[in-house]
Amino acid sequence: MHGTVLDTSNEPIAEVVVTLLRGEKFIEATTTDEAGEFNFRSLPDGKYEIDASAGGFHHARYLVILGHQTGHWNRSIHIKLAVGVDQCEGTIEVAEKSPARQKD
Repeated sequence: MHGTVLDTSNEPIAEVVVTLLRGEKFIEATTTDEAGEFNFRSLPDGKYEIDASAGGFHHARYLVILGHQTGHWNRSIHIKLAVGVDQCEGTIEVAEKSPARQKD
């Protein structure tokens, strides 16, 4: 699973701590790069919580459900953080994404 953390103006946010949990179990943590991107490799299907926090922004925590029906697909999400100190919560379901189709 990979993704991007953006502000409410769709600008990337660097240095966001993104933590992945399964239930209450810590799986992995990473920090976004200059383009606001993060990456968690080789995750099996299932339910995870993804937590994103950065100074000066609302804290965000989402339930992420990874699932697919075929072997090759893209697990990508976008997280938006708003300026402030409150917490955001929600659910994101990540399903199969078809490869880009070429136009004739």
